[in-house]
Amino acid sequence: MCKITVIGKAVWRVMKNKFLQKILRSIIYPACVCFTICIFITSIIATAGNEKAMAANLNFMTLLFAFSLFMAVINKILDAKINIVLKIVCHFVGTFISFCLVFIIFSGYYKNGQRTFIIIIFMVLAYAIIMSVIMYIKSLFAKDKNKKTDYKSQFRP
Repeated sequence: MCKITVIGKAVWRVMKNKFLQKILRSIIYPACVCFTICIFITSIIATAGNEKAMAANLNFMTLLFAFSLFMAVINKILDAKINIVLKIVCHFVGTFISFCLVFIIFSGYYKNGQRTFIIIIFMVLAYAIIMSVIMYIKSLFAKDKNKKTDYKSQFRP
């Protein structure tokens, strides 16, 4: 039996597993989408600013994919049925911790001292802007959904 059919059978067994399918759909695929968007954005910044240091190398892409995996898991918090403020606070804390772990500690950026503080401030501002836009768009869809439902008086029969 050739190696390709053995690998194909192993992949088929994995794809039949319901638990692994759930992990693929809920974590791996969103992480890949986040990774693709992040690579695209950093490539635009590197090209526009003529930055050779931001060019995608294997180390940077590995860190970015690890961050994307963390973000895919953290984004599950936004699906929870809890208070919206608590969701955003938990999501921010998770995003902040994963950002610091991946891009500051694992990458060795913490050795840069004051520049580390600047990158953290930039991350917090970027998070605030992105989350504000996302929450605004979600509120628009929620208003549309509320307009389509019929009003039922609670006080008059």
